[in-house]
Amino acid sequence: MYIFVNFNRPDRNPETTSRANKVISFRFTKEAYTPYTKLSAVFSTETIAFTPFGNPSEYAEVVFYVDSYPVHQGIIDSFKIVKENGIERGIVTSRGFTSLLLENQLEPGLYTNISVNKLMNNYYKLPNVTHEDSNTENYIFVKNGSSMWDALVSMAYKVHGTYPYIRGMNKVMLTAVTPEKKLVFDESTLLDYGSEIRTTKIASDYHMADIDNTYDKYSYTNPESAEKGIVRHRYFDLDRRFLYEPEQALYFRDAIAMRGWKRKFCTYSGYKREDLYDTVTFGDVENGIIKAIEITGDRNGIKTELSVYEDRFTK
Repeated sequence: MYIFVNFNRPDRNPETTSRANKVISFRFTKEAYTPYTKLSAVFSTETIAFTPFGNPSEYAEVVFYVDSYPVHQGIIDSFKIVKENGIERGIVTSRGFTSLLLENQLEPGLYTNISVNKLMNNYYKLPNVTHEDSNTENYIFVKNGSSMWDALVSMAYKVHGTYPYIRGMNKVMLTAVTPEKKLVFDESTLLDYGSEIRTTKIASDYHMADIDNTYDKYSYTNPESAEKGIVRHRYFDLDRRFLYEPEQALYFRDAIAMRGWKRKFCTYSGYKREDLYDTVTFGDVENGIIKAIEITGDRNGIKTELSVYEDRFTK
C-alpha cells in the first residue's frame, strides 16, 4: 500500500506542498462519538516530494493518505523534525478540522427554529468542515460554556434520537447513511476478533430538579447497573433543553454515559476504505454498523480494527 502525508502551508498552494512518501509508523482513529479523526505519524524526511521541509511552523494542515486514499485532513497539533545519528525524522500529531466544533462556543440562551443548516452556516465559518443538509427545525438551549458540538448533540438527539458523527473527511452527520461498504470476514481472514465491555462511565440513578428545585419528580434508574453491581447516583438542575419533555433529559444523560459500553471488534491486514456507518460481518456479528476504525502501520505492515457497538444509540 502507498502511504503518504501531505503538509500544506497556509496558502494551501499545491506548488508549496511538502509530501512525506516514507511513513515509518502511524496510527489513525475514527470513532462515532468523537467529533474528529486523530492521526499520529512518524516519517522519514529523506524522500520528500515537492518542496523540501523547512521550519515546522511553516505548515498549517496535514492530509493523510492510505493506499492513496485520503482519510484525514486536520490541524497540526504538534510537529517536530528530529535528527539523530545522521537520520532525520518527522513526528506529527493532528486532529480533524471538526475538532473546531468543540473549541467554538455559542452565546448562551434559547435558540428557536434552529436547524443544522442554520447552526453550521450562520455562526462561524470553519475551514474544510461540511455537514449533512437538513432544514429540520427544533429548539435548543445553550448553557454557558457550551460548544457548537454540544448544540449538534442536543439537536441530533431531539430531532432524530441519534448522536452526530463524522463521515469522510470532516463531514458532520446526524442520521445514518446507506452503507457504501458491506464487509464480510471469516475467521481465516482475520488477525483477531473479540468483545469488550467498559463500565466506568455508567451511572445507576439520575435525579433532575423540577421548576421548584426539588428532586422528587424526575428520576430514572439504569437497568444494567443493578446487573453489574454499580451504584452511582447523579443529581442535576432542570435541563432546559428538554422543557417540553423533561423525562428525556434523564434518558439523554443515560444514553451519553452508555456510549460504546459494549463492543465487538475484529482486526484484519490492510485497509478496505470503509467508513463509519458502513457494515461488517464477522463471528456472530451480521451486518453490524461500524462505529470505530483504527488503522495502524509500521515495518510489519498495515492492519485495521473495526468496532461494532451495542448501546442506547444502536439502531
